[in-house]
Amino acid sequence: MDERIIIRHLNLGKANQTEEFPVKMFKELTVGRDSTCEVKYDADRDDLVSRRHAKITIDKTDPVEFSIVDLGSRNGTFVNKQRISNSVKLMPGDVVQFGAGGPEFQFDVEPRPANAARPTRLGTEAMPGMPSMMPPTREAASVGGPPPFPPPFPQTAGSMPPPMMPPPTGQAHPGSVGKATVERMIVQTKTQSRNTALLVGG
Repeated sequence: MDERIIIRHLNLGKANQTEEFPVKMFKELTVGRDSTCEVKYDADRDDLVSRRHAKITIDKTDPVEFSIVDLGSRNGTFVNKQRISNSVKLMPGDVVQFGAGGPEFQFDVEPRPANAARPTRLGTEAMPGMPSMMPPTREAASVGGPPPFPPPFPQTAGSMPPPMMPPPTGQAHPGSVGKATVERMIVQTKTQSRNTALLVGG
């Protein structure tokens, strides 16, 4: 079965339209608004597309390979959301866009060649050896709860806690004997001593 290029238009004026181009009949496909282009866009509605915007080249090797190049368009050509500046290899499943926000189509080949199986191309894939641009993780602020206790004041070596202040004058220290009690005890002691002396002297 002969290979065919399948162009599936995805948006704008040609949305849901499909075009097919037998590989053996073409060496290249020109994309633009000019009437001579193989993949033609509307000259009035698709004004982001240049008259001759881009070119798909068919390299009839074994297996067949395809590439696309921008033809100096004003708004640029994008492959998988990445603007191209040189010829870029096209693989089945790639999405091509003409101008940012302009018309786009999906490129495909039927039957798919053996070299079509490949990992999905990532536009933001980091180059080997390049440092990660991910910012450091931000520590989340605590929500609710009491504020943290302030750290204790440091004590220098040999420092002692401040002495306790004595109670104010006229106030008895808790657990101490009052002045009246002391005087009464002295009188009782003297009386007992006198009585003892009288008994001894008899």
